[in-house]
Amino acid sequence: MNLDEELTIRESRWRGRLITLGVLVAIGAVIGVGAYAFFFRDSADETRATEDIMVGRATINANLLVSGIAETQLISDLNFRTSGRIDSVDVRVGDAVRRGDVLASLESDELANGIATAQANLALSQARLAALLEGASAADLAGAEQSVVSAEISLDQAGRDLEDLIEGAGDAELSDQEQVVVMAETALSQALRDRTTLLDGPTEAQIASAEQVVTSAQTALDQAQRDRTRLFDGPTEAQLASAEQLVISAQIALDQAIRDRTSLLEGPSAAQISAADQAVISAEAARNQAERALADLLAGATAAQIAAAQQLVAAAEANVASARAALEQLTASPSDAAVGAAESQVAAAEQAIASAQAAWENATANVDSAEAALRDAGAAYCVLEPGDPLCSPFTIPLSGATVNGLLAKLSDPLTASGTRDAINALIQTNTSYQVALNGVDTALEALMAAEVSLQAAQANLAAVLAGPNAQDVLAAQAALDAAVENRTLAELNLQELLAGPDAADVANAEDARAAAQAVLDAAIASRDDLFAGPDAADLARADGAVLAAQATVDAAVASRTDLLDGPDVLEIAGADGAVFAAAAVLNAAVANRDDLLDSPEPSDIARADDAVLTAEAVLDAARARQDDLLDMPDDSELASARDDERSAGASLDAARAGQEETVRGPKATQIEQESQSVRAAALAVEAAQIRLRNTQIISPFDGTVAAVNLSPGEFMGTLPSAPAIVLLTPEAFVLKIQIGETDYPNVRLDQTGVVIFDALPGVPFPFSIMELGLSPTITQGVVTYEATAALIVPPEGARPAPGMNAR
Repeated sequence: MNLDEELTIRESRWRGRLITLGVLVAIGAVIGVGAYAFFFRDSADETRATEDIMVGRATINANLLVSGIAETQLISDLNFRTSGRIDSVDVRVGDAVRRGDVLASLESDELANGIATAQANLALSQARLAALLEGASAADLAGAEQSVVSAEISLDQAGRDLEDLIEGAGDAELSDQEQVVVMAETALSQALRDRTTLLDGPTEAQIASAEQVVTSAQTALDQAQRDRTRLFDGPTEAQLASAEQLVISAQIALDQAIRDRTSLLEGPSAAQISAADQAVISAEAARNQAERALADLLAGATAAQIAAAQQLVAAAEANVASARAALEQLTASPSDAAVGAAESQVAAAEQAIASAQAAWENATANVDSAEAALRDAGAAYCVLEPGDPLCSPFTIPLSGATVNGLLAKLSDPLTASGTRDAINALIQTNTSYQVALNGVDTALEALMAAEVSLQAAQANLAAVLAGPNAQDVLAAQAALDAAVENRTLAELNLQELLAGPDAADVANAEDARAAAQAVLDAAIASRDDLFAGPDAADLARADGAVLAAQATVDAAVASRTDLLDGPDVLEIAGADGAVFAAAAVLNAAVANRDDLLDSPEPSDIARADDAVLTAEAVLDAARARQDDLLDMPDDSELASARDDERSAGASLDAARAGQEETVRGPKATQIEQESQSVRAAALAVEAAQIRLRNTQIISPFDGTVAAVNLSPGEFMGTLPSAPAIVLLTPEAFVLKIQIGETDYPNVRLDQTGVVIFDALPGVPFPFSIMELGLSPTITQGVVTYEATAALIVPPEGARPAPGMNAR
């Protein structure tokens, strides 16, 4: 590089001409002075020889000395977007970081828990929506049917209680006839189920059960065959060890029986005496408790018991009032205010959608404009640099590596001025295009959120206008009937408590006292028998236990000996019989499975129909006989029993309504509500993630940490006095130059020069002018302009630092 030529400042065309004219005038003056000396001086003087000088046009070079400051090409003051206590600082001054690295974080345990909670709510909403879309499962249907069956049973029980109140027939006869009716109903239900099962064919469970029976039979046959094979193979080491263990266990039991007999002859031990005394004490405590219970029963209810019963009555009254209020609120028509509020929500949601749609269309138009500008800038650049890889093909948006390469080329002093302008235009249009794309994403998210809000508002309006359905009203009515029934039971309980115990309760308490006394007498007798020592019967039992243990030892020894001797004819025959029996069971299971898979015969269907008709006839006859045995009941008892029956009937209706709703599946409004819940939960997750990201400082570009002004444990606000972290690019420098107003006209873009830093004397660094500021800075009457130059730093050797002064 010829620094003299590079540092030459090109002068104005007229200024060169004026300088040439001045030189010519000076030459003329010199010639005039020489002529004067030649013609007018004394003739005696010696004449000096003349000299010819060639005059021509040339460029005058001048050097411009200015001062400047080194700065990095990219520098960013980074702060948190929210306030909080600093949890961690992950970088130090001088660390190299990549774009997207987390540099520091605030304490965010609650935000992380918020994300986990939002994700759990999202999963729960998705699970509920999936359950609604799948419809009722077999378990739900079975549960609904079980509720109906339970309600039917309760209704039948209420009917039987009503029938028990009817006078006429004897209690035993009525009970027997009731049992006959129940058995007939059970038989009819079973006959109907058998007929349905026969017509529907075997269920998957029945087929699976039959297959399981076949598999079990096959397993048993294989086991029997393995046992027969092992019988011929002789005992294994495990079998010998097991037989030996049986002999040892039998010997231990024999030794224990002998010790028990010896202990019996020696008399009771201190532990046995203590246990007998403890049994007597426990029996006495139980007897005393029974006596206290009898005394409490005879004394009547206490004030606390009566107060508790009265509290239960009051609570039942409150439940009745609450159930009645819920029913009235459910059956009332929606108010004008509620309808108006729902319609206002719909209108507001529609307006929000219109605004979001307009914003999205505007953002889309901005993307189109930005894309066109970016492609035009790319075309202009590729005309100047057709060999650049980004031109074949030209892909948008530009990648980070491509932008870094353009920046490097922009910093290269050898890059032509036109190419620099094209690079600047290309980088700026690429940034505008990326901003436009982000705007489209933001507008689309806003539009989706507005649509979700509109759907929720419409669903809410539909629900308000539709009012309660019949199932909800029926369920509310059933809840009211149940609350009334609970109140009646609480009142009856209070009346019984106030009336005091009846003869049956007293008799039961006296029986409990007598039983406790009997247990006490038995404990005392056992203790006395323990002190009296063993009698002939005890000795006989001990001798029998010893003999039985000896027989067990002999049997174990014989079994071990027999195992060592090998199988005899009877054992082989038994093994063969076990194999034959297992094969027969397997054949029967296979036949049963095949019969189950075959379609029912007409004769089987006819028998099932006959069984149903017979069960119906038996049930009708049993009910007719039952009606004949019943007389009219007492009015109050009949009313109470009828109330019970009506309550059971209402419960049955509610159970059937619930079963129908289960079979029918979820309503469209329920599915829409759950869908809205899923969308809202997803938005909540995204919002929680954004809040968590706001507690982090993330590197916006590849660079080096220049300053860290925070420490773990400090509280950091959103407007700190100094930036939390300063990030810059030490590998890419620029030079900020202050140019005076007289020198400003002589500076041009792409002019080059050499800079010497005060801290690095004797080390020159080339630079090239990148930007010329147009805004002047006036300080005490002195006008200066700021220029920016790309500083070229060799990869090896001394390197400047940001902020260094230069000349």
